[in-house]
Amino acid sequence: MKAILFTSMILCILFLSSFKQSVISIKEYSFQRTVNKDTLQIDTVGINKGLTADQKYKARKKQYRTVYMWGDNKKPLSINPLGGILININKVYSHFSKIGKNSRRLQKVFKNEYDIDRTEALWKPLTVKLTELKGDSLFYFQMYFLPEPDFLENATYYEKVEYVVKSMRIYRDSTEVIHQRMKLPKWQ
Repeated sequence: MKAILFTSMILCILFLSSFKQSVISIKEYSFQRTVNKDTLQIDTVGINKGLTADQKYKARKKQYRTVYMWGDNKKPLSINPLGGILININKVYSHFSKIGKNSRRLQKVFKNEYDIDRTEALWKPLTVKLTELKGDSLFYFQMYFLPEPDFLENATYYEKVEYVVKSMRIYRDSTEVIHQRMKLPKWQ
């Protein structure tokens, strides 16, 4: 019983000693506690907004390297130059296993996010430069008429301007419909 009482007192002491202003007297078994603050200090969180789409994608590949290992099912069979066939058991297993299928599905999600980031990096400055839209109208226009990444990378500047002008014409004709489609439903 004394051991349990002593252990509980030690835990109380450790708990109370974690606060800055506390007076603890072990010999007299008295605890006095004064707190001036009611807030907790939280560690600083850094957000790296300046990363490019390629840097984000490489960092994600590095962070989730096991996903890319489990999802790899390319070339499970190979021919040995000295004769014979080599079978990579890990790649055959990852091709048929649920872990492998889920890993390939997650890789597709990462690739889609990479394509969207790459497209937005080229599309948003172009729309700001070529349109006079601001605020929500600009945001809705950018999201509704977001082109494919291959188009933005391979098209000439003239083709990009032509696409923006055609999109602006459509946007001006049906602004209300686009805004209604792009708004989130309200909770009721």
